[in-house]
Amino acid sequence: MAENFTFETVDDIGGLVGNTCLSLGPTGTPHIAYIANRPVGNVMLARRESTGWTVADTGAVSPPEWNRVPFGVDSLGNAHIAYRDPASGHLGYSVEADGSWHREYVPTSAGLFPQSVMDVSMGLHPGRYDDSMRDTPHIAFRDTRSTWALCYATKIAGTWRGHVKVIDDLPLRTTGLYNSLAFSRDEGLRIAYFDELATGEEGGPRQLKLAEVFNGEWSHGVIDDTSPAGQNPSLAGHGQGDVCIAYWDGETGELRAWLRPFASPVCTETVATGLPQNTSPSAELNWRSELYVAYGGGQLNLAKRVMHGDSAGHWSTQTVDPEGGAWPSLVCDKDTAHLAYLKGGRLRYASGVREDTG
Repeated sequence: MAENFTFETVDDIGGLVGNTCLSLGPTGTPHIAYIANRPVGNVMLARRESTGWTVADTGAVSPPEWNRVPFGVDSLGNAHIAYRDPASGHLGYSVEADGSWHREYVPTSAGLFPQSVMDVSMGLHPGRYDDSMRDTPHIAFRDTRSTWALCYATKIAGTWRGHVKVIDDLPLRTTGLYNSLAFSRDEGLRIAYFDELATGEEGGPRQLKLAEVFNGEWSHGVIDDTSPAGQNPSLAGHGQGDVCIAYWDGETGELRAWLRPFASPVCTETVATGLPQNTSPSAELNWRSELYVAYGGGQLNLAKRVMHGDSAGHWSTQTVDPEGGAWPSLVCDKDTAHLAYLKGGRLRYASGVREDTG
């Protein structure tokens, strides 16, 4: 293991199926949402208290799909979870307050009633500049009943009504696959996702797309069509002018990063090669706009994009844990990297400073 990281076991009871999502509370306290088959698809929440880790069942149930548990902790320390209910297919949303959970279904059909969805992601508005929006949930999802489109919902002033919107809907493509939503440092909202050509068979050629909102209006477009089997995009948050998306290529086994650096040309770079099936990366920009990507592949790895005075850079990778690394979730807090991941059927947490190997 990396000597400059500390490691803690969070949950070793068993039945874990992954989908970890790490979030830091307002005081920097780590919280981890994940799924365990106890008995089936239970969404669990772990938080580190002064006496150690506590683990609780949120009461929500979600299928172990290839999206993370959409999870965040607001400025008051309350946990928010979005999920796809496996029985109805409806989009569920839960908030913890005063030790209890309030659960509801999001009215995804024109803001009136719930219907079947897939591929859910969520972010909480940071409220740095717009205090009125602080902690409001923003959810991206794929509508599966009528349009197979990428859609978006937000709850403002206690209601979802009038705030459900179809962002991307193409008649010959299934869009919104594996979507990843994040806010930038200046509170810009972005969604990275794949769409897929409707060939009549599963697994048609895919395109990486990016949706962004300006002055209340959404725009979207293809940003990378070089990975026909791409999946599991992770959109790095916190960057102001930078946009960075890590994703896995199912055809080549490569982990790639699409980058739109501030005042630099757009590029696509290879982070790692020879990775196993369904590698799920986690990308993060720290406060210096340095890009990190955590990924598995039999071990927990943390890659950093190293610059040399121009737009060209290379990736330096450190092995954090040589014996585990499934479903890593990365958050950078100042100079510290926080990681949640699975190791041998146990949920683990690691924190430390990455070695700068150049």
